[in-house]
Parts: sequence; C-alpha cells; structure tokens
Amino acid sequence: HLRLEQLLEHPGARALREPERHGASHVGIEQHARAFTGRVGRANLVLLRGAMVAGATYVFELSVSASTAGVGTAVVRLRVHLNRPPFDGELTYAPSSGVAAVTAVAVSAAEWTDDDEQDMPLQFSYAYALPAAGAEERALLGELRLGSTAKVFLPAGSWRLLVRVTDQFGAAALGESASLCNVASSTLDEPTLRLIMEQIDVAAAVGKSDKVHQLVRSLAFELSTVFLATGANATGGRAPSSSPPGR
Repeated sequence: HLRLEQLLEHPGARALREPERHGASHVGIEQHARAFTGRVGRANLVLLRGAMVAGATYVFELSVSASTAGVGTAVVRLRVHLNRPPFDGELTYAPSSGVAAVTAVAVSAAEWTDDDEQDMPLQFSYAYALPAAGAEERALLGELRLGSTAKVFLPAGSWRLLVRVTDQFGAAALGESASLCNVASSTLDEPTLRLIMEQIDVAAAVGKSDKVHQLVRSLAFELSTVFLATGANATGGRAPSSSPPGR
C-alpha cells in the first residue's frame, strides 16, 4: 500500500515515525490519483495537478508484502518538499499618469522573497492589461529580468500593471498594482514624433529591445487609433474601444 503524509511544519526525523505527535496528518490520496495499481515495473501512482499544497513537505511511504507466509514487509519512504512561489511582495509605479510613448513609468516590485536561498535570485517580468481583462489579454512589457525595477512606456489608456515573479525552479507568483495607470494620447505633432523616433534609435543602438518594442507598440497604437477614428468619422460609424495591443 502507499500512504501520503502531509507535514504541516518542518518536524525532525521523529515525525516520520510519529506523525500524529508532530503536527502531521494523513492524506487520502485515492481521490487525487490518476493511476493507483499494485503492478510492479510501472508508475504506480500519478497525482493530479493541485493535489498537494505548495510549501508543504510530504512523505511517500511504500510498503511491500509477499503472500508467502513468514516473509516480512519492506518499507521505503521518500520525503518531498513542494516548492512555494515567491511571496510577500508588491508592485508600485510612478508617475500615476503620463503621455503615451513619451512618459517613462518607473515600476518597482519590492519586498518579494522566497523560502529557500536556492530559489534565489528571483526574476521579474512586467505586463499591462485593461481593468477587467483576463489573463489572455495581458500585453508583456519585456522578458524575465533579474532587476526588480524597470522603466516602461505604455500606450494610451487606463491600465492595470502586473508583475510575474519567478524563482530559479520556475515557481511563479503574480502581483498587481493597487491603482490604474492613466496614460493620455500623444499629440503626434512633429516635435513629439521626432522625440519618439530618437528614443527608438537610441534604444536600438544600445540593444534595449524591450524599450524599442514598447515605444513602437505605443506609437502604432496611437496611429491606429487616429486611423480608425478618421475612418469612423468618414463613414459615420464608431471606432472600436481600446484593448492591449500586440498580444
């Protein structure tokens, strides 16, 4: 038979022999198992996703008994600690408002930590989304990076800012800004366009592809908004509402 114990704290070796006296509890695994057989030579147990709790320590105990009389039972135990995602952090930004493709918004994912030094260093990636957008409607602002701060350029709109914090083993947590970042449309006059193009050229020259992507996407969003509004006015229709560009 196979027994699974969840150790709610971090007990010593005695807890393996006396789980009831060290805050551990037996977990019925049959309802969580995809395959549970007694056949030898194949995977006897496959737990479904979500069957175990992140951050907890589990002990798998396998006992093997022979049908022959007088033969004892062999027992082997395997202790497994489930990696816990990063926690206790927040996401802040400044300024709270700006101009599309012009204002650099400084984002900071402070205070994030993890249980084990082996999980460090943490990596960060940022995104933005509409106030009521689902996960599939996020627009990334760059790839994973070691730094917990960044300066980003956003298109016009009111956006939720998001950060994904990932440890060295792939466990990830999502943080969200407490308020919306309000970004006004650019005027797209000649000085503004020249400024944006200069920033794109400089970023490309020094290899800052994330910044190039953000500026080009914001500018494209501005131009598409102007184009759609002009087309709507010409036909008497209405332009569609804003959504995160470049999904």
